[in-house]
Amino acid sequence: MHSALQIIKQYGSQISTIRCQQCGKEKKFYSYQLPNQDFSVHCKACNHRFVVKVEKRKKFRVKIIMTISFSKWGDPREVTNPEVGDIINLSGDGFCIEYHGRPNDFKPGDIIYFCLLLPGNSNAAISSSAVLRWVRTTNPNEVVQKLMLGTRFQDLDMYQRKVLGFFLMGRINSKN
Repeated sequence: MHSALQIIKQYGSQISTIRCQQCGKEKKFYSYQLPNQDFSVHCKACNHRFVVKVEKRKKFRVKIIMTISFSKWGDPREVTNPEVGDIINLSGDGFCIEYHGRPNDFKPGDIIYFCLLLPGNSNAAISSSAVLRWVRTTNPNEVVQKLMLGTRFQDLDMYQRKVLGFFLMGRINSKN
């Protein structure tokens, strides 16, 4: 019987560490050495068994909290009462929004239009569209719930991609 789940997030050819939750013994792997689906691990040091879930991603994600306005109906700067949420992680491919609303308001495949202001020295605005890849809800018995909306950028132009890339590089480098 498996007693725990460990999540390994892979970005390109990065080295990841699998750590036994019971004894702390570690083993390092390159992304190409890991299978594409969940797998079982048996720690030979302490005989503990656990499952490792592999999430392979093309782009690195940065944890961040920043406000975003968005709408299904067009540019949120031109729409009356756009939705407002918080981006909780951001990558070159998309972002995850934490939003309080009704679960039926959004579904995977919906297109949203957004405008976000990148914090810091640049104060650059990125305004474009994204497709919802997934929607997760909490508190299923309540009318208004905390929703997690996973998005993927659709129409970022070259300038916006560069601005976003420099912003993300700055966030990654400031953590080292």
